[in-house]
Amino acid sequence: MRAARAHGASRSAGAAAAVRFATRVGGAFLTHPAARASGDAATVEVVVTGRVPSFLPAGDWTVAEAARAPVERFVPASRP
Repeated sequence: MRAARAHGASRSAGAAAAVRFATRVGGAFLTHPAARASGDAATVEVVVTGRVPSFLPAGDWTVAEAARAPVERFVPASRP
């Protein structure tokens, strides 16, 4: 999320960082991680999806997690 909400950052940077994180921490328990980032000038949202292996005959399950935060912005100090 920090990569997407940093001042001047692109939404795609946030999605790429989310996929790297999900790949690193998900290991074999989260396969095919993907992410999309959206939002407006004030807010960014990153949604990560992936597949979770199941021990049931129904097969893998798709899971998703979303995070939303304000975009960092530069605000000049007030002049006296």
